[in-house]
Amino acid sequence: GVTTRSCVSQPPAITASAQSNKTLATGGIGFIPVQRAMSKTDDREGPHSFAGNLGYASAACLADWIVVDMFASACTGQATAKQAAETAEKRAKRYYT
Repeated sequence: GVTTRSCVSQPPAITASAQSNKTLATGGIGFIPVQRAMSKTDDREGPHSFAGNLGYASAACLADWIVVDMFASACTGQATAKQAAETAEKRAKRYYT
């Protein structure tokens, strides 16, 4: 079955990540110059629901690793980009219908 248990604990982790990235961006303790490129990703990142609303369906899609699996199958050659996108669409429709 689908579980959203892991999504409940996300906000504190995201807050901690954002704080760590801001510390790194300002050259604080633990600063490594290579990390500067990734230090502002939290400022640019959108919600995992993309253009839709946050809720059960978007959390379930995130927990089911739909987008990650889509990229992995295309990058490893298990499927073409088109096939991977079609499979991801079918998987997402399970939650959005």
